[in-house]
Amino acid sequence: MAKSTDIKVKLSSVDEVKQFVDVMRGYHGDVDISATNKNYMVDAKSILGVISLDLRDELTVKFYDGISDSTSSRIRQLTFNKRNIRQTEAIRAVVKKDIRS
Repeated sequence: MAKSTDIKVKLSSVDEVKQFVDVMRGYHGDVDISATNKNYMVDAKSILGVISLDLRDELTVKFYDGISDSTSSRIRQLTFNKRNIRQTEAIRAVVKKDIRS
């Protein structure tokens, strides 16, 4: 069984949440998200769940089935913002590559 991996992200708008959830739905395993300093965790593939979180906080994404080190470091470097939609495409590519590995 793979070790779980936690990654911090910041989502600033509903559009970013939609893009994030879209990417997470492409991930092959279980993934949850929570506000970093709260005890409230939701399915990262659920748009309603992610929107219910306080988007002012940094969020922690937990990949239960683990992800490769290279995928983990690439996702950590990404942030979500309206000015750079290409980041979402980069995450999609990372997740697809991880699925193939």
